[in-house]
Amino acid sequence: DNETGEMKMLQIPRDTMVTTDTSVSGNFRINGVAKTQGSDGNNNMAALCELVADQYKLPIDGFMTIRLEMLTELVDLFGGVEIYVPREMDYQGSHLNQGYQTLKGDACEFLLRARHIYPDGDIGRLNMQRQFYAALFRKLKSIGNIWDVAKLTPAVLNYMETSLSASKLVSFAVSMLKIDSSKIMICQMPVKMAGKYNGESVVYPARQEDADILNQYFRENTGFVDASELQLCDDASVLGFDLSGYTATDANVQYMGQLNQEAADAQQNQNLDGSHTVEYVDSEPT
Repeated sequence: DNETGEMKMLQIPRDTMVTTDTSVSGNFRINGVAKTQGSDGNNNMAALCELVADQYKLPIDGFMTIRLEMLTELVDLFGGVEIYVPREMDYQGSHLNQGYQTLKGDACEFLLRARHIYPDGDIGRLNMQRQFYAALFRKLKSIGNIWDVAKLTPAVLNYMETSLSASKLVSFAVSMLKIDSSKIMICQMPVKMAGKYNGESVVYPARQEDADILNQYFRENTGFVDASELQLCDDASVLGFDLSGYTATDANVQYMGQLNQEAADAQQNQNLDGSHTVEYVDSEPT
């Protein structure tokens, strides 16, 4: 929002139930929509955008997909990122210690992918990923010069698909680097973890809670939308569940300034390898 200097990020859990029609999503979940409706091995991101816009009544002006290979390459181009890992992580031979440290690209990929180590699965991973977003943003801000950021473009374009023009992407990048960390909000769509559907592990939309979080933070252009207007896949009679007895997960609204403070505290008190603090400069880039 260029008028207020704010950025709001919404995380939608990968296992969210969106359909009972396998032609829409082969695994009934939101993470299967683009693949199911794609062709020749290509994901149909427009179909995913259309589904999100329809079900949540949240207009989407454009999309950009980023493969993890791009993020790992960027991290290595930076020489690693200084990040606070808020818990010990151990899964299938990969390991990260809790604490403030510099991570290379492959370690960041493990951090971003691992979800089975959390009691709440992908919900826990979404919360963990926020530390990476904050660390990457601090690194970009520390560069300070948009033309130095532009040098990263080849690594980005190799692993990115977008509906936006190059000029629009540059405009977004410039605008984003001007944002104060205290004005970057991250939250996640509340869901109900009620069990499997047709053998697939899914989570179910929490209609009222979803409507509340969207109305509070994401309706500047649409105005209030009642929960009954959302086209969510949460009809208990169809799903075979009574969702009324389940509590929705927390939207966990956080601001990046909070995450930066956590990292700064850990840099002082839980520094594993002497990693330095990336100075976070909230002035406009040159």
